[in-house]
Amino acid sequence: MRIVGLCLGIGLMACAHGEAGSSLSVTVMQTGSIYPPLAANCPVQFVNAQHIDILTSGKFDQLGMIAVAGAASEIDRAVSKLPGAVATAACKMGGNAVSIANTMRTSSDTGILQFSIWRSLETGTTPAPTAEPTGKHI
Repeated sequence: MRIVGLCLGIGLMACAHGEAGSSLSVTVMQTGSIYPPLAANCPVQFVNAQHIDILTSGKFDQLGMIAVAGAASEIDRAVSKLPGAVATAACKMGGNAVSIANTMRTSSDTGILQFSIWRSLETGTTPAPTAEPTGKHI
């Protein structure tokens, strides 16, 4: 796994929260195949399915994850801006699909929201990756 430049240079935190002084932490992880970036406004499909079902469907190649962590109340305030910011980051990673991988909230107002970034493998729409992942697929 390699860590991609925080927020892929798009200011995901600013997109997500829109305020200076945010305590949210955003981590972008490239964990799969590497594709060339797509246009920043590429069409992105939000997939509503269990992570393991997407992974085993054979329809998508997982490229990485984006994790947003911090005070759950702050995540709540930023949540309406996250889909657009995550979609833009997915395009920059060469992805065209996003799913929610995990959410967690503790009683001490700490939370994490993780998104998986995918590339559709539909015939004729996906070029070969420019590099193969170095790790094993689950």
